[in-house]
Amino acid sequence: MKQKTGKRRQSVTMFLLSLLMVFALLARIDVQAAQYHAGAEGDTFQYGSSVLPGDQIGYRYDEKWDELNQIAGLNISYYDRNGAFLSTDEIRVEKDKIGKENSFIVKDYTGTAIAKEEFKDWKVTEIQISEEGCLTQVGFRARSKKDYNIIYELNGGRNDGRNPDTYEAGVGVEKFEAPDKYIIQENPRAVVYLQFEGWYSDPEFTEPVDSIPPTAEGDKTLYAKFAGDTYKITYELDGGTVYIPNPETYTNGVGLPKGSFHDADKEYHRFTGWYKKTAAGEVKVEQIPADWAGDLTLYARYEPDEYKITYELDGGTNGAGNPDKYIGGVGVESFADASKAGHTFVGWFLRGPEGTGEEEKITRIPESMHLDLTLYAKFAVSEYPITYVLDGGTNGAGNPDKYTYGAGVAAFADASKEGHQFDGWYETADFSGARLEKIADTEHRAVTLYAKFVKSDDSAKQGEPTKEEKFKNEIDINAKIRVAPVGSRFSLRWGKVSGADGYEVYATSAYGKYPKKATVSTKGSKTSAKIKKINGKTIGAKSAYKFYVRAYKLVNGEKVTLAESIPVFSISKKNTKYSTTKHTRVEPKNLSLKSGGSGKIKGKTILFSSKKKALTKVPVKEFRFESTDKNVATVDAKGNVKAVGQGVCFVWVYARDGNAQRVKITVK
Repeated sequence: MKQKTGKRRQSVTMFLLSLLMVFALLARIDVQAAQYHAGAEGDTFQYGSSVLPGDQIGYRYDEKWDELNQIAGLNISYYDRNGAFLSTDEIRVEKDKIGKENSFIVKDYTGTAIAKEEFKDWKVTEIQISEEGCLTQVGFRARSKKDYNIIYELNGGRNDGRNPDTYEAGVGVEKFEAPDKYIIQENPRAVVYLQFEGWYSDPEFTEPVDSIPPTAEGDKTLYAKFAGDTYKITYELDGGTVYIPNPETYTNGVGLPKGSFHDADKEYHRFTGWYKKTAAGEVKVEQIPADWAGDLTLYARYEPDEYKITYELDGGTNGAGNPDKYIGGVGVESFADASKAGHTFVGWFLRGPEGTGEEEKITRIPESMHLDLTLYAKFAVSEYPITYVLDGGTNGAGNPDKYTYGAGVAAFADASKEGHQFDGWYETADFSGARLEKIADTEHRAVTLYAKFVKSDDSAKQGEPTKEEKFKNEIDINAKIRVAPVGSRFSLRWGKVSGADGYEVYATSAYGKYPKKATVSTKGSKTSAKIKKINGKTIGAKSAYKFYVRAYKLVNGEKVTLAESIPVFSISKKNTKYSTTKHTRVEPKNLSLKSGGSGKIKGKTILFSSKKKALTKVPVKEFRFESTDKNVATVDAKGNVKAVGQGVCFVWVYARDGNAQRVKITVK
């Protein structure tokens, strides 16, 4: 009883194992099975194709019905690796199946020339398809895993039937037979056979092939080369156009001479040549040598057109990163703003023909633009606010609340405060530094003015000069003011002011604020000073400095200002870029005008070193002008003199470092 039970269990186990093997086999077939189609345009099932057992081959039988035999069909033959016949299947198609889709399944290998485990696939060695697209005959030949395809590219030639279409790894192919190719010659008409020059492994015919060694593996493609053969030329234009046709073929042994190829044309680009691709990179092709063979692809290469951009800046500075050229078809997406002291940038403009006054604002260069351009920077003069701090007083009539760069403010009206006397406008809340009489036309900043008042009964006012006296004193102190670098210090001199008990010199950087405490002080008898340090530091070789002198009188122990000089500017003698003034020339020395007439005074700065530049990085122009009597003549910031009334006066011309010159004005 126990023995029977054991046998039953063993049978059940074997049955289950058999089922598992069947399922595994079915799964393998399902995974490997593929579907192909034959007979229709573009189908991949054709001569040389490889298929596996279980693959499904579909076809459409469109052959005419055979009324005599009353049957239509497909013959499928199988051959072993050595060519031995294995079997033939005949598929008969009934009349009602004509014109409909049919299919068959590729059979398993049943031959003996290959061990089962060495079977690779079936290769299609025969296929017949009728004019109607009907598959009528298929032949398969078994291949080993050691078998590889040999594909022949004959370029219109005809292969020798002895050349194998496969080879076996470990065996190879000892030699290949020559194919043949002929052309029909005209005048006289004859058949001309082309000379075969060998098999090659590449379409450029650089690697000859005589055999396949036993060590080789993988499918091989062989290219037949014939002397005098004609090959196709393909052109890749990269978006360009060739308006004059280029040759479509060339002949081996003849080639094509220089000048055979016409340039390609591409919008916004310049043609640079035709190139072919090689393993080492692209090579320019201007001609085809006679020894070249194989189909050829030529690539058109271009460089983008570049156009120049010129900027007219009107004394300004260009925006960082603005390009000096652009590429046609790309353009420029945007431009950075230009800048100019005392001005607001309005935009970049293109101008029309000279004299038309036409202009067009431009923010970008479009892709369609393809010409050199000149861009004009346009600026608007900037306005800056003036703030008045009146300490409880009232502002002078007509004092502006803003000023324009390039114009400045010529003078300010006095402020007033009950019980007080106005003592000047200052830029500091503690009234340190020089009084502000005007805003220079070169200034471009916001200005805050503090009104200074003194009580009317202040004892110090007893010695306060009148406005006329103060004006005369300032003419006197400015008449001889001059600063010059001497070694590592500055030497400063000025004109004597009548009644002065002393002088105070204030010095700072060219754009800095004057210190509250005088840099140097002298007695009233001395009108010069030497300055070794400014703001507690030694003189810098690269920095520009400014100076002014205050003349004062002691009244009851208090210093009362008699005059303040104009600011003068200088730079260290060690500076390698800028030079100081040697002397100043003015023309004319005398100017005679009729009342209401006008004239002009011109100045010229002579530098100590002609190899250096004039000091321009300071907040004043090259020359400043001042009339001693505005009732006789006035002068503006550019030296333009206007005759007002009869009499004689002088116009003083001050350089940046002082160095005053005088012009006599006579108004008749």
